[in-house]
Amino acid sequence: MQEIFVTELAFSGIIEDADPAEVAAVLAGVEFVPGKNTRATWLDIPALREASQIRWELLSMGVPERFCVWSDLPGALAYAWYNGASFNELLEMSTFQPGDVFSIFRREIDLLRQIERAAGDNLSIAERVRAIRGRLDREEVALCF
Repeated sequence: MQEIFVTELAFSGIIEDADPAEVAAVLAGVEFVPGKNTRATWLDIPALREASQIRWELLSMGVPERFCVWSDLPGALAYAWYNGASFNELLEMSTFQPGDVFSIFRREIDLLRQIERAAGDNLSIAERVRAIRGRLDREEVALCF
């Protein structure tokens, strides 16, 4: 996980204060490296702009890029999925393969679990990320055992 980047996102207030759909959009890009021909609908929202700025600031301070792996590319997909879009609608918004979309969301759901555990006594953040995870972990993305 990108601990430095995610910690900076938390301290910036994005995770706690941004619209939950925007938080989902930002966190979908953690550890995402787009392929050469990967395309998706572009989404211009404040949280993505702020996350991009945080990443740029970390890199300009000398933090190695391997600690700041993030892309805004899957943001539109996560934003739409959070707001109830169907899996097929997500595929129409991008050049992603179904397995890629599934992997993005499973990775994000795992990241949300990690943030929830790391929140410790901060019940506000823990409840918030649990609620976001609940909205993302549905239908084609849900793992049912």
